[in-house]
Amino acid sequence: VSGKTRRGGFCLLGRADHHYAAPGILPVSKAQLDPRYLSGSPVRRRILDEVSEEISSLSKHGPIPRLVSISIGDNPEIAVYIRGQKRAAEQVGLPFDER
Repeated sequence: VSGKTRRGGFCLLGRADHHYAAPGILPVSKAQLDPRYLSGSPVRRRILDEVSEEISSLSKHGPIPRLVSISIGDNPEIAVYIRGQKRAAEQVGLPFDER
């Protein structure tokens, strides 16, 4: 089965979000087929590891900085972003304040 999908993507075999190399083969994602796709998870993990190491070395020399997030208004999208900031700060050992 091949052809255009409803959302405009092209499908070789099967569903629009998976491609099959041959019948009976497990699906692979578009990112595995196309080198232009970048998975952000390994990059994020590497950045958080580097920041965590930096925070650890800073704590040996005195007080460590903190991340302060200031938001104005009640925007649900911003609240999601701030929760992500808080989660990342906790992962690297950085104190977090929300105002």
